[in-house]
Amino acid sequence: MGIASILKGKSMGFLSKVKEEALVRSRRCCCICWHFAGLYTNVHHIVQEADGGANDLDNAIALFLRCHGEVGHYNDRHPIGNKYPPSEVRGHRDAWWKWCETNVSAPLPHDPISVSPTAIRVTGGGWGGQTPLTI
Repeated sequence: MGIASILKGKSMGFLSKVKEEALVRSRRCCCICWHFAGLYTNVHHIVQEADGGANDLDNAIALFLRCHGEVGHYNDRHPIGNKYPPSEVRGHRDAWWKWCETNVSAPLPHDPISVSPTAIRVTGGGWGGQTPLTI
């Protein structure tokens, strides 16, 4: 039995290079809530494979587990709230990728601690102002 017959009808998902590119562009942050998710970052299909979505970068978005649940699991038979349509999900992704691209060395917006080779900064999140610590 050949590989084609084994894989026929089976989802391949994103290739590793597509997942990695989505994670790098997102700085392992969720494209919906902008929080760093690290290990808990999921690469999600904007348009599901079952609905004809491709396994390419244009159809990929990095999401935190909580946001992944909200985006991917809406019950049309018992609608509560507003479903995330693919166009909105793509808009969130594009806005976050643009922020990451134009703020390459900026600390992440929701992280209270930023570490660089010359300073540690504690900011936002109710922790008061910016307090540089000399190393």
